[in-house]
Amino acid sequence: MNVRLHDEAVIESEEAARWYSQQKRGLGREFHQELKRTLRMLRANPGRLPLLETAPRNVEVRRVLMARFPYKIIFEIVQNEVVVLAVAHGSRRPNYWLGRRASAN
Repeated sequence: MNVRLHDEAVIESEEAARWYSQQKRGLGREFHQELKRTLRMLRANPGRLPLLETAPRNVEVRRVLMARFPYKIIFEIVQNEVVVLAVAHGSRRPNYWLGRRASAN
């Protein structure tokens, strides 16, 4: 299944990698590698990943946690495509990404 990142999710991932690079040399690159690994896992079987607990009941979005970093990848399945809505830090305000959903436009 094709995986596409929302423009805002791309920005979030770049900002996170930049922040990690400032903390320790090479850590931003490691963040990107972990993100790619997580996206490959997501692509393999997105429907088996859990629904996001904090999402409103009428919103069917799912999430996958990054193993090494405190981020979750929030996505929805639209037709035959996985759309990553957010690369969200675990302590970021919940549901800030709702307006990014295909049905919200």
